[in-house]
Amino acid sequence: MARSTFAVALVVLMLPATARRNKDDLFTMEAGNSEAGDLQAEIESWLSDRWSVGLSPSDAQWWAKKESWYMETCGATLPYLKKLYSVLSDRLKMAYPPSEAVKLMFEYAKKQLDPDQLFAMYSVLVNRLRLSQQESRSRAPELLEKDAASAELSSLYSFMVDGSGMRMQLWAPGSGKEISICLGKGFWLKSRV
Repeated sequence: MARSTFAVALVVLMLPATARRNKDDLFTMEAGNSEAGDLQAEIESWLSDRWSVGLSPSDAQWWAKKESWYMETCGATLPYLKKLYSVLSDRLKMAYPPSEAVKLMFEYAKKQLDPDQLFAMYSVLVNRLRLSQQESRSRAPELLEKDAASAELSSLYSFMVDGSGMRMQLWAPGSGKEISICLGKGFWLKSRV
């Protein structure tokens, strides 16, 4: 059965407006779990450790100095940052290069994204909806910020494509033309046939 491009676009556009995570799915960071108490020094040490992140001492110091206040303000702990970095940099997960993973780790920590939910959403987008790795990387945090849940996204996609719901496919045999469909509020699906 051919995957429906229209169904993928519709799911990605509709889900954030309708889905809300359950209260028990919400992620809250545990504040105060830091043993040393100096988050800036902990972050700097971890970032410069060659067996962990492996940044140069000057880069590690720059990142720690720049981001430690924000991390303390939003309640991020070193274990949380390590887990988020692991999801972002692991080659079997989101596979970002280390420098990009560090940048995104701090960005996502400020938004308090749950590493497990981030990877679950990324997995659904890559494996279920079959989006590219690059598009899945950018869509996963966007959808989480809009309170979408990966299980709901997968269920909605299954409903729309797998025969239990509507089967939506666009087809214009041999026309060689581009089909454009307005999905509302300036969102367009364009396909070359």
